[in-house]
Amino acid sequence: MHRALNVAELVDLILAHLTIPDRIVDIEIPCNKSLAALARTCKSLQDSALNVLWREQYTLDNLLRCLPSHLCEVGKIRKLSGLHHVFVCDASVFDKISTELPCDFLCPNATRLRFRASQLSVIPLARFFLGPKIVDVDLHLTIGCDETLLDLPIQYPTLQYLSLTSFHLTCATSSKIVSSLRQITHLSIDSLDKAAFEHLSRLDTLKSLCLIYPCFEDTGLSCGPLLFPPTSPAFPALQKLYLDDVTPEFAIEVISVLSHRQLQSLHIGTDPFLSKTAAHRLYSALANHLSHTSLLNLRIGTPSDYTDSHSFKASVAEYMVDGPTLAVLFPFQNLTELRLQAPLGFLIDNSTAWDMARAWPHLRRLHLAAKAGAPCHNPHGIMSLHALTAFARYCPELTSLTLTTFDARTLLIADSMHTVSQSSLEFLDVGTSPLRDSLAVALFLHAVFPKLDRITIFDEWMWDEADLVDGFGVNEQCRVWKYVQGFLTSLTHN
Repeated sequence: MHRALNVAELVDLILAHLTIPDRIVDIEIPCNKSLAALARTCKSLQDSALNVLWREQYTLDNLLRCLPSHLCEVGKIRKLSGLHHVFVCDASVFDKISTELPCDFLCPNATRLRFRASQLSVIPLARFFLGPKIVDVDLHLTIGCDETLLDLPIQYPTLQYLSLTSFHLTCATSSKIVSSLRQITHLSIDSLDKAAFEHLSRLDTLKSLCLIYPCFEDTGLSCGPLLFPPTSPAFPALQKLYLDDVTPEFAIEVISVLSHRQLQSLHIGTDPFLSKTAAHRLYSALANHLSHTSLLNLRIGTPSDYTDSHSFKASVAEYMVDGPTLAVLFPFQNLTELRLQAPLGFLIDNSTAWDMARAWPHLRRLHLAAKAGAPCHNPHGIMSLHALTAFARYCPELTSLTLTTFDARTLLIADSMHTVSQSSLEFLDVGTSPLRDSLAVALFLHAVFPKLDRITIFDEWMWDEADLVDGFGVNEQCRVWKYVQGFLTSLTHN
């Protein structure tokens, strides 16, 4: 059983079996007082309830309160998180505790450790919790600590999950750590050199890889091909790849290494001002090197820590992605989620809308948006609102749809008659789409998507900001779309 149990289900399970099955690996308990009361009910339930209470700890308070008489009971703990809340204690406190332990670790049976540190003196304290059964480690360090980190007794060769985030960790240190991994299945790390990258590419266990802030200078990808034996494909088991804060050229190089691997999920955080030409080049690399049938989730947008929301002056022709560029991705026929971002959004006409819907029939979420803070454009030749019927006809599982802009100004109430109906869509982001008749639009949307109950617009939180209307008349559009939302709410609930 690999799901969280609430208290009521847990009580029923205990009463039925008088024990907690070993197969339960993660239990979510909203109220520990209920279980504590259960533990006091009778001796038959006491050990079972206590095992659950101790299995997953987010604080050391419970542990410290029961020292020293219950020191031998800490072997019940399997997961320990939230340690950044408790390391206000002096290191001598943990030294004293360790001298009284019947073993070398506070939690000898723990398998997962979540550790946050913003002071160098705190990092060595992690050794008290790095028992021999730890296979899952998440370290978030906000200080420079290369040598201190390397001194921790982490059993890297046996780790299955490792997330290491540090703004000051050198590439040499992270590469040394990566090169010692042997059984890793999920890895998240900032950067690594060419030797470490090649080492990862040969592991037949690695399923998920997240690289944050990597660059050519570290990996050496631009300095020549990786050295792979002819019979050993690179990253043979990789299913998920996350590249953040990378150049398009770096992403293309990595993708070429993965040539025709069975990748299922790909996230690329790249240049916020990615031109249409660069986007076409990046999309083409995906189509040329990745399996068209395996890829299910594709996201290409700005880096996760990008905060600049200032608009920029740019040519619509150069920075608005058009239909022919989007068409490069049409071969990925099994996509269930597609999230793309372009500086000025996407120029989609009616023909492209129908082609998109036919190309991606399994979509559940489609998100085509402009960069946050970009100027709003409503160019000629954009798709009409009526073209949304393409998604109603060909994408029966679509629940969320975001489009930069479409033209809803010519829609008539009569257009809501004799339309295709799709009962999955619940969310629609209309970007900066212009409209006039809010009632006609609401009636049409309700007829095509009867479950639709939420509409948002570009930068909705700025509706009342005076400078939003500069040259675009967006403020009035926001108000009219607000009326559409009101009509839809009435139609949906009546």
